[in-house]
Amino acid sequence: MVPLDEASKGIMPVLVDEMVEMFRRLKKARKAILLSKQNVESALAAGDCAYLIDLGRTVRTDTAVRLLASPEIHEPYWAV
Repeated sequence: MVPLDEASKGIMPVLVDEMVEMFRRLKKARKAILLSKQNVESALAAGDCAYLIDLGRTVRTDTAVRLLASPEIHEPYWAV
């Protein structure tokens, strides 16, 4: 497993898109990545499962698809 904390911080948007594509290829190759990211939407788009952490506490655990579709997390977490 490869842990990444804010891997896209300070990187040009076009390179971030390439990085997300690389994450997708690694996922297809069944490689695990632990991604810590403040941009909830892009993190969920790249992942299978997610742990939503707020102030050091896990507040929600689900599949990335379900969390992405969950309206109750959009307002408090999308604005980060």
